[in-house]
Amino acid sequence: MPESFLYSRASKIISVSEGMRDDLLKRGIAAPRCEVICNGVDVRLFAPSSTKASSNAVVDELQRNGNIVGVYLGTISTYHGVDCMLELLEKLRPEPRIQIVFAAGGSARNDLEREANARGLSNATFLPAPLRKDMPAVISAADFCLAFVKPGPFSRWLLSSKVFMYMSCGRPVFAAAVGETARVIQEARAGMVEDATPEGLERLAHSIARVGRGLEIEHMGANGRRYAEHYCSWEALAASYERVLQSIHCRQRGMGILESQPKEQTADSARASAR
Repeated sequence: MPESFLYSRASKIISVSEGMRDDLLKRGIAAPRCEVICNGVDVRLFAPSSTKASSNAVVDELQRNGNIVGVYLGTISTYHGVDCMLELLEKLRPEPRIQIVFAAGGSARNDLEREANARGLSNATFLPAPLRKDMPAVISAADFCLAFVKPGPFSRWLLSSKVFMYMSCGRPVFAAAVGETARVIQEARAGMVEDATPEGLERLAHSIARVGRGLEIEHMGANGRRYAEHYCSWEALAASYERVLQSIHCRQRGMGILESQPKEQTADSARASAR
């Protein structure tokens, strides 16, 4: 296979997730050759808003009416789990003050909106995916953000960039997720993660229903911001790539120095020369 050819000749192989690295190790590639450098985020663009100002009139209006607003931003596809989103909305139906805004596009977005309307789920609002420059204001205006990754063949790899955006804006993340997405949120202590199962969604809905009623979540957002700044900024990623490249350079330079030095005469070679 073409990738096997490249893997065999690479000094280092960089994966964007731990799941991908695990797959490489299962192929027999030596662990020291495998590095993980995740995707990142522009922490200057995606920064917490001190005024909670939103460029989106719908989010503003929902909050003025006393609602707790959760935002799902980005794409909606089969990997995210439309069924999980619908089930969570159903479980939140008894809590009309919890409103979910899907500012999203993607291959399954229209299916989700159509089914939500058919079920009469008035706790869901659908907006077009915002331009990148407008994303930080929409995220920062939310009381919390949502992420979904349902179990599947690629879920151990999937780590959506929206999670980094949420954390960088300092917003708590509630997720029905597995794999890398769950790992990063938990590692950052940036929110609450449950399995993307009926039981997990029940627990997630119960936690969301407690927002504004005793469940403290702002510290989760602060944790996420610190994690994004330390591990996910462009500067942090550049430093990681620089470290890997320097290690390769130093190793190759060291090998070159060794090759240029006269080889020591061993006892065996000395006996051979004497003959």
